[in-house]
Amino acid sequence: MKYIYSGFFIIICQFVLGQNEYIDIIQPRLSFVHNVKRASDSVNFVVLNKTDTLYPKYKTDVDLSYLNASNYSTENIIGRYKILAFQFTTAKSKKIYELKQWNTPIIVFMDDNLPKEVIKKFKTFYSQIKGIPNLSISFTNNLENSNYFIKTVSKEINGYDKDFEFYSEEDRLNSPLTGGTYFLQTDKNNKLFAGILSIHIQGKNEFAILKQLKQLFFMSLGSFAQEYLSENSDLTNKYYANSGVISTSDLEMLKIHYGTIYDRPINGTIFNDILKLSNPQ
Repeated sequence: MKYIYSGFFIIICQFVLGQNEYIDIIQPRLSFVHNVKRASDSVNFVVLNKTDTLYPKYKTDVDLSYLNASNYSTENIIGRYKILAFQFTTAKSKKIYELKQWNTPIIVFMDDNLPKEVIKKFKTFYSQIKGIPNLSISFTNNLENSNYFIKTVSKEINGYDKDFEFYSEEDRLNSPLTGGTYFLQTDKNNKLFAGILSIHIQGKNEFAILKQLKQLFFMSLGSFAQEYLSENSDLTNKYYANSGVISTSDLEMLKIHYGTIYDRPINGTIFNDILKLSNPQ
């Protein structure tokens, strides 16, 4: 009976993946249900025995409007997003960057060694992120209840790649990865579920600490790169103004990044294929 199930499973996968352009690109994680009213496909099924039938259940109602540039404040927002998420790479690049998403609520615990005013302003700043589909950020005073730890360390940190070259010493000093870094735990599908952000605070005033924490944390929300953005963006690789308000462009980046939770790893080539579906010619 096991062999019958396996054979029909292959047939179902082939049929399902040919029905919808989106799932031609994003192969769904199939699950099965016994109740046909809940099934995605009531035509194809697996008969295990006279009383046991399985129907495939998969995602079919994917709304791609989050990729429509007309929904955002600038026309080039999608292009900027691709740079930040994929760093100009495609499936054919020597080094491939893939999109990373949190698929569990982020619960942050902040080290008590951080200045109290920094903790207060950091929480206020990130409490502004509301209404982003599939992204939840909250804070806790109990480390055991968290899955994201922001901690201070006494050792100097250089979080950037040792082979990375800055254009100037000023750029190096302005980089949030000079004296700070983050580590994210991910599954094989590039879904993030835990993180640690480390920062060396000795010799820094509260303004500098807050500025660096805000940038590092935002980068870790999608393992984003930095780019030539305005001084109000947390992802700028130039001088960051450390505003108390999250910029419109940063919020829009998150709306694009978390518009849907993808069922498979996404590289630049796959993203471009999805983008074409969202903007048919």
